Amino acid sequence: MSNKTQYVQLELPFDDLSGSSFLRKKDLISYKVTPFSYATLYRKIKTGDFPKPIKLSGISLWRLSDVRKWQKDPVGFKAKGDQQ
Repeated sequence: MSNKTQYVQLELPFDDLSGSSFLRKKDLISYKVTPFSYATLYRKIKTGDFPKPIKLSGISLWRLSDVRKWQKDPVGFKAKGDQQ
């Protein structure tokens, strides 16, 4: 028997995820949340047209609650806080 820990990634439907969940960049693509490239994603973050990620151990994560706010009004969305 091996001492290796096995991790199983559960994939829930996007609508079943809790609002307190976090999404990685690849989740934004796999759940088809963003219809644009990574380069466009970061341009939109810089202008405040998409939620800013938080950094955890060097990984960009988005709060699902923020992403859902953007989804409700992608054209009118403006991120809170200072924008460059």
